[in-house]
Amino acid sequence: MAEITIRDYLNKLKVAKEQLPDVVNDALFQNEYNIIDMNKSQLYDGKDIQGNDIRPLYSQDSFFKTESQAKGYIKWKSKITPNPRRNPDAPNLFINGFHYSLIGLLKKGRDIVIGVKSQNAITSSIDSKYKNIYGLNSENQSKIDKEIIIPAINDFLKRTI
Repeated sequence: MAEITIRDYLNKLKVAKEQLPDVVNDALFQNEYNIIDMNKSQLYDGKDIQGNDIRPLYSQDSFFKTESQAKGYIKWKSKITPNPRRNPDAPNLFINGFHYSLIGLLKKGRDIVIGVKSQNAITSSIDSKYKNIYGLNSENQSKIDKEIIIPAINDFLKRTI
């Protein structure tokens, strides 16, 4: 059996350090559906990435010229997207699912973020109006860490070192 030196271990660690971001990114993309589903669930509940109601609320939105218009829209949205977890006044950005269908994982440099895969007038309008809607709240991020990222890192290190 060949002897492994400290230099051998250091070389393996150097290679592992260089490859680790790609390993994590690959694991995230392999689980894209589940990750995006978590973000969509947050949105459907009318919550941003901090767990707060998405703002502006319908009752505060300048799009509606009167309070009556806002109340009518709230009533209509509650009918087409019933959800007891959502404040009826909070947007869930869902009417027919088109916007949700465009949400996915995007590679930005070496980072992976949640965002819209294809910009158009609707998504641009949503992106400019609503902030902090793409991403995971701390509970969902913790699940991803425990169920995807940490196991991927552990498996990779076991194979590499």
